[in-house]
Amino acid sequence: MDNKAENFEECINRVDEIIAMLCNNETSLKDSMSLYMEAKNRIALANNMLENAEIEIKNLIEHLDTKENHYGGNQ
Repeated sequence: MDNKAENFEECINRVDEIIAMLCNNETSLKDSMSLYMEAKNRIALANNMLENAEIEIKNLIEHLDTKENHYGGNQ
């Protein structure tokens, strides 16, 4: 898994693929455990991406609010 090149949508799509494979009764226990760990890691990565995006949005809103107050707000 190449975390640097992967975006949020790719993480989620891969987790969806893994879920489908885990629901397949033909997947061995060993493969199921490996897939489970991969999905767990990708979910953590996607969650981290969401948290970072939330921080960026909050910072942007604060910056815009500060700029608006500096220039006298909506007139």
